[in-house]
Amino acid sequence: MIIYSTASRGQEESKYTLGLDVNILNYNLEGIYKNDINYGYSLLLMERIEKIKVGIGINYSTINYSENVAYVGKIERNLGYLNFPLLIYFNNHPEKKIDINPYIGLIANRLIKYEEVFTNPGEITTYRNRNDISARLGFSFRVGVNFARPIGKHFVLNAAPYADLKFVQSSVFVPKTDELPDYGYAIGFKLGLDFKF
Repeated sequence: MIIYSTASRGQEESKYTLGLDVNILNYNLEGIYKNDINYGYSLLLMERIEKIKVGIGINYSTINYSENVAYVGKIERNLGYLNFPLLIYFNNHPEKKIDINPYIGLIANRLIKYEEVFTNPGEITTYRNRNDISARLGFSFRVGVNFARPIGKHFVLNAAPYADLKFVQSSVFVPKTDELPDYGYAIGFKLGLDFKF
């Protein structure tokens, strides 16, 4: 495996890392919708090139929201997305006790789950999974700051606040209903653990 030598430490540093993370998100949904708790988790493979890290991976995230409709009751919609991030981390110094890395990225978003939950005024709840939806691929731009702390020789703990700006909407369409809202931006926080090969 190719390795990278740091002059300051006089020892070899791994060039590749595999990262796992969990994240929470808050979406900016326009209209009368109530934003519920949203979460996600990711698998990311990264390569270090000098002081830059480039990562590609896969992420699953949710968009859960609800609205109250007159004479109908409460409608909850639970969406699941498969996301494909390409991230670039700058100013990478793995020899530091705490490394601070600004990063940017491009995220492709694909809807893979859509569930509706209806609760009428009589408190009767109905669940429905929809497979008649259509959606195109959406894209968002990410900017954030990663705080990394090495744990031993092979592990790194990461914490990162970030923001996603959606510039190509997913345009989710459900037959016999209005087009579902998409978000303009989202604010999130992720906590992860990297393994250095």
